[in-house]
Amino acid sequence: MYTIYTSPGCGPCMAVKAHLRAHKIPHTLVDVSQDPAAVEKLRKMGYSSAPVTVDEATGEHWHGYLPDRYASPAPEAAPAADVQATIDVGPVEAGEHVLWDPRQGHLLIIGDRDSGKSVIQRGIMETAVSVGWQAWGLGLPGELDKVEDHRYAQVVTADVSDQLERIRAASELMRERYHLVEVASLAQERPEPFQPIVLVLDDYAHLRQRWADLAPAGEHEADVAENLLLGIHRLGRSVGIHLSVSCHGIAHHLGQSLAADLGATVVYTSLWRTVPLEGLSHAG
Repeated sequence: MYTIYTSPGCGPCMAVKAHLRAHKIPHTLVDVSQDPAAVEKLRKMGYSSAPVTVDEATGEHWHGYLPDRYASPAPEAAPAADVQATIDVGPVEAGEHVLWDPRQGHLLIIGDRDSGKSVIQRGIMETAVSVGWQAWGLGLPGELDKVEDHRYAQVVTADVSDQLERIRAASELMRERYHLVEVASLAQERPEPFQPIVLVLDDYAHLRQRWADLAPAGEHEADVAENLLLGIHRLGRSVGIHLSVSCHGIAHHLGQSLAADLGATVVYTSLWRTVPLEGLSHAG
């Protein structure tokens, strides 16, 4: 087990976290900007900046991104993902259930506060990992933190920089998958099926505002993240990267783009029914 001391907006910190997640290496994160005692501890160890890694098993510690120093756990046999799975979103007024087929389009969940959007998003994540998908959840501290622990489930609610890094990672993975498809096509081969990923964005309008308020570059970083998400909306589905976005309305570009997508599944949680999209564009 490793303890990683990080700070917001730190590029090497993001690289360390991405490496540990990608290799499923157990670790604990400590944000030194929120922990004065951690800052003092690092000073006594001789460090003046992050990231700092402490190997709790050996007591060794080092500064920076040094990937060769992390011992990866023995690989586990991964169950085959059900790439054709549909996800039960929940009941509608007539008692029937909304089924989301991610292969046909992304998911947009619209509802008032306390209407159950976050509970639905948590259920989507837990269903996804149960059929061998990865589920990455970004939201405000609260409901998503209750997602059951699973090696395919990753929830980020407190660390804004980590959330933005996760979006960049999803976008980069999408590009890598397209490259593999192109290579296979040139070789006249079929690429191996990709493990599907559902990227859950819970309470998106508030999430985006939090990025604008707390990210080092403010509104610019929020704009960059939304543009990456719009790219995933356009291209991600073909390579197994799917969006599940919940919000109060569709005033933001991402919601408007999803709402205009004829292939997307759109549900309204307050009344548990699908609703006309006109009139929602001015909601918060």
